[in-house]
Amino acid sequence: MRVCLIGDVHSNLEALNKSIEIIKAEKPDKVFFVGDLVGYGANPSECIMLAREKFDVLIAGNHDYVASGAQRCENFNPQAEQAVNWTSERLSFEEKNFLSSLPLIYEKNDICLVHASLPRPEEWRYLFDLNEVENTAKYASGRLIFVGHSHIPMILEISGEIIKRKANPEQQLKKNVRYIINVGSIGQPRDGDPRICMVFYDEESNTLEFQRHEYNIKTAQNKILDAGLPEMLALRLGFGK
Repeated sequence: MRVCLIGDVHSNLEALNKSIEIIKAEKPDKVFFVGDLVGYGANPSECIMLAREKFDVLIAGNHDYVASGAQRCENFNPQAEQAVNWTSERLSFEEKNFLSSLPLIYEKNDICLVHASLPRPEEWRYLFDLNEVENTAKYASGRLIFVGHSHIPMILEISGEIIKRKANPEQQLKKNVRYIINVGSIGQPRDGDPRICMVFYDEESNTLEFQRHEYNIKTAQNKILDAGLPEMLALRLGFGK
């Protein structure tokens, strides 16, 4: 089975449309989403509709839960808070119900999906701390743990010690070794590369492939500005930060 994994769309319709175009060309068996459909960008409803139609498995991110009313807005910077409040005001009751009903964790066979970390996914802790990495690896049942949240693609190999690896275009995984894989972001990359980031995992060959693709950033930026959302949310798309 070959799986496409993407995350952090953040209401960026132009980026999502491009990712769907790539998915059609690549023809994976399944598409898994690791959270944050909404927030920051100008097309939350359109992104929700497309994700429900095109993705096979979806879990929630913190922006999804806050925009839906499932959680309070805490620990958001002012721009993120303004955007999530703007988003919430524009979502229908049914859309909010859909977002709030998304699970926090998905586990099946070797694969675990969680937006941020374990064992308390609802706290949305970043995997920047050694203890958080160890706990996430410990509490996940799957050998391959796919996450988002930081928007920074990365592979962490769990084999007695933590080895940080660059997200190489292609990565051969070791058997019987656990990995935490950050799939990067579709709608708001933060690793200095403004192109969308998506991951393909081939179960048979035990390989990961990180793909980067350009999309119409200018249109996404103009929509953010036209919506009256913070200018910084538009500018950062061009820098990938």
